[in-house]
Amino acid sequence: MFIRLAIVTIFTFVILFLPFLPPLAPLSALVDAISRIFPFQRGLFEDKVANFWCASDVAFKWRHWGSRSALIKLSTGFTALGFLPGVYVLIHSGIKLQTKEKNTQMNTRLAHTPTLPLLPYALLTASMSFFLFSFQVHEKTILIPLLPMNLLLSGSSPDSTLFAWGVLVNNVAVFRYVKKKACWDPFSTSL
Repeated sequence: MFIRLAIVTIFTFVILFLPFLPPLAPLSALVDAISRIFPFQRGLFEDKVANFWCASDVAFKWRHWGSRSALIKLSTGFTALGFLPGVYVLIHSGIKLQTKEKNTQMNTRLAHTPTLPLLPYALLTASMSFFLFSFQVHEKTILIPLLPMNLLLSGSSPDSTLFAWGVLVNNVAVFRYVKKKACWDPFSTSL
């Protein structure tokens, strides 16, 4: 199953990038496509994305003290730290499941895998980490964490804490940026 999934993924990737590959286009077209996917030349953030870098720039002025390569490494580290709890919980519960299976000497497969209900939480943690801490995030990237959040929201009762958080995250995502300037600097003299 894993090998089939890998083959389909690689095949799809090649099909999508076929117009940018050298027989059909010059090599610079491939470099242009990759630079659009990873826009490091544009800076750490733009003024319309309400993520960690934009919010904390009011106090820290990230662009003034750090070089581009240092900020890329810092954002990569923060992103990894952001989704580390979700990865830890999934790996930890997987190890507990394997140990439980070995201790009970079960040869049959379990009907209900305890890690499956944790998957939407892990997806939410990873996607929210990428939205909050990645380098040069687009404002529409908030839609990616909303997918697992709405999955969790649909399975919770209206009086639960999870439902309240889901509604809050959805409402905040609607107002994710202001048209003029999201990163308002209170120390700036210009409006």
